[in-house]
Amino acid sequence: MERRDVTWEDVNRKERELTEFEDKYRHEKKLFERNEKELYDRFREFGNLVDEEIEKMTYVLERFSVSSEDMQDYFSNMENLMLESQTVYNQQTIKLDEKQLECEKAFRKNRDKLEEEYYQMRKRYESSNK
Repeated sequence: MERRDVTWEDVNRKERELTEFEDKYRHEKKLFERNEKELYDRFREFGNLVDEEIEKMTYVLERFSVSSEDMQDYFSNMENLMLESQTVYNQQTIKLDEKQLECEKAFRKNRDKLEEEYYQMRKRYESSNK
């Protein structure tokens, strides 16, 4: 195995590289968490808006004596809208989870590599300075 002298600056540089890499990952993880929260909040807000709309429309439909068939069509459309919204929300959540898992997997792989390089560099530094 090739042996070369390692300076303390080299070891510190590698340690900073590892720390910066971990900091970057923590930042990315927070972004994923924010995106998940934003997606959930938008889905919940949409559900609240639909509920309000149903409430208002129920009043209007009853007041103007709309046929039960028309009322049923309206409520069926609103239910379909909510089901479609739930489907899109689930798909987006799955995509975010997949991206997060992919990012985590890449992080662990690269972190392990950087840690190994760091520890090897420390060993070489210690052995060259004995």
